[in-house]
Amino acid sequence: MSCEELSLNNEKCTQCGKCKDYCPVDINLPDDLEKKGNGCIHCVYCYLVCPEHAINFKGELGFLSEQIRQYDEIVRKTA
Repeated sequence: MSCEELSLNNEKCTQCGKCKDYCPVDINLPDDLEKKGNGCIHCVYCYLVCPEHAINFKGELGFLSEQIRQYDEIVRKTA
């Protein structure tokens, strides 16, 4: 996996806070997602748990693409 960028679709975001809850480096999400130097380690947990698909991923998912194909709906509902 290679993450170039994570971005927020403000129109889809409901400010539910799940992205912040799952961020291992405690970034002020979703507000600071696109802020340079925010400390993001591109773990993509925020992308994986967002129930509204408001976080966009740019890069290569690699092995993760198959996991997302199989489990995306389940993960977003249970997170």
